Amino acid sequence: MRQERKFAVMMYAYLMGLMLAAVLVINFQLSKENKRMKAMFHFDDKELVEEAKKLLPTNHPTAVVLALRENHFPLGMVEAKGAVNEATKQLNTEISAENNSKH
Repeated sequence: MRQERKFAVMMYAYLMGLMLAAVLVINFQLSKENKRMKAMFHFDDKELVEEAKKLLPTNHPTAVVLALRENHFPLGMVEAKGAVNEATKQLNTEISAENNSKH
């Protein structure tokens, strides 16, 4: 009786290990496929920056990042954040140029 229980526990642990390994392999394959798919799409940086410049005056930068990702699927978070940062820089330089010309 005791050996049967020990065997059942060992089989359970073995099966759980196999399931975990299968899930990790599937996750790895899906992440590779996702990267490959994202590499197929190229977005125009100037277009993203211009759209971000239009949205920034009325929205929070985080909302602009989310809007860019929604409008340009499968745009990554890093690329959207970069476009928003560049748009913010351009808007700030335009504002400071206006302020300097007034003085």
